[in-house]
Amino acid sequence: MITVLIADDHAMVREGLRALLSSMEGYELVGTASTGADAIREAILLKPDLLILDIGFPDLSGIEGGAQPRQGGALSQDLDADHVRR
Repeated sequence: MITVLIADDHAMVREGLRALLSSMEGYELVGTASTGADAIREAILLKPDLLILDIGFPDLSGIEGGAQPRQGGALSQDLDADHVRR
């Protein structure tokens, strides 16, 4: 099971991603966050396998925040799976 944390300041985006994940086998949503600071705190606490992170938070850039919980990972605005894998 791949654990997932969704972090986005728009409730509609969080709910849409939650609905999408609930329809996919092999993924478990372990949490959500609505601010950059909450995303970092939740990522450290929950240690998800996958963090879906908005890069445009008002309080903290997702790019800055994405580097804090762990080193490494992928940032993408592209939903094409081939691009995300690279």
